[in-house]
Amino acid sequence: MLTKTADDWFAENMRARREAIGLSQAGLARLMTYEGHEGIHQTTIARMERGERVVRLSEAETIAVLLNTNLQTLLLPRVSVLSQVEDRLGELGIRHKQLRDQTVDYEVARAQLKLAVQAVQQVLDGGGGLSEEDRDELFSAYSREYLGSRLDRARDWLEQGAVDVVQAEMVFANAAAAEVLEGASESSPVIFVDTGDGPSDDE
Repeated sequence: MLTKTADDWFAENMRARREAIGLSQAGLARLMTYEGHEGIHQTTIARMERGERVVRLSEAETIAVLLNTNLQTLLLPRVSVLSQVEDRLGELGIRHKQLRDQTVDYEVARAQLKLAVQAVQQVLDGGGGLSEEDRDELFSAYSREYLGSRLDRARDWLEQGAVDVVQAEMVFANAAAAEVLEGASESSPVIFVDTGDGPSDDE
């Protein structure tokens, strides 16, 4: 089997990266046209990915940008899988920090809500340190039924912990890990690229 060249790896990594971000060949072709590369169609992208169409340097640089990576990454062996792993790790790291920060905020708000529920319940029970005048003013503005319904709703919220948020993040993490493992398990086809003096037209 022939040793793969940088052209081979570019074609393979270009396809893998495009598929990883959910971009179609036609979509990439349209973006290339928007960036000023005329004559690029879905069939052109398909030929690039099969190694049947020479990719100009300016085109390669634009493709790297549109695929949210860099040209060096697309030229390195096995980088399609490695880049997916790195991207997922970075994304999960960001989400982990967000989850940690949000969990702290959630628990603080939950503790404050719990104190507020206790204070309102004490008022309803006749305590809470309110004078008779203040109590009458409160109940003239809000009925006992209304305050009771609000307390019931608050207690429902208190029964829900941050575990719901963690479970949601775990679903995302498991899906991301499965996608990376699936990509890593795919066999890498041998791609032959025409690097000779053949025609370099877009079609």
